Amino acid sequence: MLATVSLAVLTAAGCQGGGPRARAEAAALRRQADTLRNLIAGVETDQAFSSRHVTLGIGQELVRDLLQLTLPVETVTAPDLHVRLETAQVAFESGESRVTLRGRVSRASSPGTYADLTVHGALHRFEVGERTGHVTARVALDRVEVRQVEAEGLRRELVETVIERLGAPSLASLADQIPPLAVPVRFERVIELGGMSVGPFEIAPGSLRFRVALVQVVALRGRLWVLLEVSAAPGPQNAARRPEAGP
Repeated sequence: MLATVSLAVLTAAGCQGGGPRARAEAAALRRQADTLRNLIAGVETDQAFSSRHVTLGIGQELVRDLLQLTLPVETVTAPDLHVRLETAQVAFESGESRVTLRGRVSRASSPGTYADLTVHGALHRFEVGERTGHVTARVALDRVEVRQVEAEGLRRELVETVIERLGAPSLASLADQIPPLAVPVRFERVIELGGMSVGPFEIAPGSLRFRVALVQVVALRGRLWVLLEVSAAPGPQNAARRPEAGP
């Protein structure tokens, strides 16, 4: 696995001087290498898939359906380019959470001239909502592909404009228009303990509170594996303490 990470890093470094596609592939390889590094570190410190963690397996079909609910997304990005993203595909393989969005791009001033657009990216910035009980993520966009174009006479001009202007800054701005993806997961933060009395023994009622923290997210075999660390959280401080007994 260490050799895999090294190969990914070297390949990413070699892609730095290429065109948009090479730079996008380098960004994807860097994310994959980061995931593998974190997983290796977790294995070496006995933190990966440990019995001390709670592991959630989230299917790519569910994530795709949730992402589809955020679409369509429409925005004017770069001068005079109108982008509409309509459909989503998601694949979880080899440590990479790949996202493919399809739609159209046209000139805002002449919407009758448009091209089919495919945008490739991945999920990143995973978080666990402390109050909502959701696992959230954002979509990062790396590169675009332009396919069939309406109004054939303007094909070259439109395609060249899209490729030139939908660079990294514009893709980052476009990704910001996509709402955060929220996977609803129920976390029981508090377990209420009822009091009881048996003969001379009495146990007062109370509660046990938990803290849930995100440890690692790994995309493998069609599932997003989310590792959570669950620990007891400090309870509320008593408003007043009983006075200590004197000597």
